[in-house]
Amino acid sequence: MKNVIVIALASLALSGCASNFTSIEESKDGASFYLTEVWYGPFNVTGTLYECDAESKTKMTCSEKSD
Repeated sequence: MKNVIVIALASLALSGCASNFTSIEESKDGASFYLTEVWYGPFNVTGTLYECDAESKTKMTCSEKSD
């Protein structure tokens, strides 16, 4: 039983938090984009919204949007 608990705790600690960029949407005025990033933790899911400006066809500069 002790081995099962140790393995479970080690698996939980080593799983870390995966992060995905889930969507990108153009703003209504077409001047910027909104990008969402979601983190999947062992006991919760959190997300962040970014506002991004296109500098060129291959580069965007993003800043985190606050509430």
